[in-house]
Amino acid sequence: MGIEDREYLRDDTQGGANFFATDPATKWLIALIAGVFVLQILTSQNIQEGIAPLAQQWLDLTPTDILGGQIWRLVTYAFCHEISAPLQIIFNLLFLWWFGRTLEGMYGSREYATFFFATVLITGITGFLFGLAYDAGRPMYGATGAVMAVVTLYALHFPRQKILLFFIIPIEIRWLVGLFVAGNVLAALFELSSPDGIANVVPIASLASVGFAFLYQRSGWRISDGLPRGIPIPRFKRQPKLRVHDPEHAAEREAEDDLESKVDAALAKISEQGEASLTKSERKLLEEASRRYRQKG
Repeated sequence: MGIEDREYLRDDTQGGANFFATDPATKWLIALIAGVFVLQILTSQNIQEGIAPLAQQWLDLTPTDILGGQIWRLVTYAFCHEISAPLQIIFNLLFLWWFGRTLEGMYGSREYATFFFATVLITGITGFLFGLAYDAGRPMYGATGAVMAVVTLYALHFPRQKILLFFIIPIEIRWLVGLFVAGNVLAALFELSSPDGIANVVPIASLASVGFAFLYQRSGWRISDGLPRGIPIPRFKRQPKLRVHDPEHAAEREAEDDLESKVDAALAKISEQGEASLTKSERKLLEEASRRYRQKG
């Protein structure tokens, strides 16, 4: 059984605060993308006339605006989505939820979040350069490139895991990535060969994100090692339960509290540095905690 399957690691249903106690990076990314989507809806104007929401106009990627100093667009574009086609954001969030949490458990919250934003930046720079070189006529936005980098990284670790394509067709995840790459190669070739120039740089930029994920996994990079420490990902810990003082069982409860605090510390270490960072004693501690919690259930 994997450590992510154990009972104490899945205790994030007891109250709203516990939601961010595990997998905080994945959940904050989902919350941020969903929040920007709501903001787009609230600031939408005449969609039928092709006018983008005000929030999107400030966040999407357009080469001329970046040349004008609005460099935040190299990252913020990824948090905007097409409000008239909600399937894009729905599948992006589902893929993050399905695959991102496993990767966060493997790499740690800090490294996983760094990988995601590095992919966003690389995809954005690729889109900017091609959009500038070919005078692309359409702004770039959406997290599809970064999300597919997450799926690609997952597929490199678990290539034969099957998922249901469109919730119906069973397919190994490596072939899903292959279909995505093939589709974007064809779309990129179409754009590059068009006599009218490139209108949409998304296929080209998305291929860059998949390529980065491949190099990242094969090279064993740890991007966060080069970043300054001291910027933790927000998470919320369980609140201690109030108990009636019982002298006869005080020692037993004190030992239980000590075990819970050690388990919390070990789980925090997994979240920050990945499961591989655990020592033998910490693994034994989690096994013992798992056994005790199952007996209580």
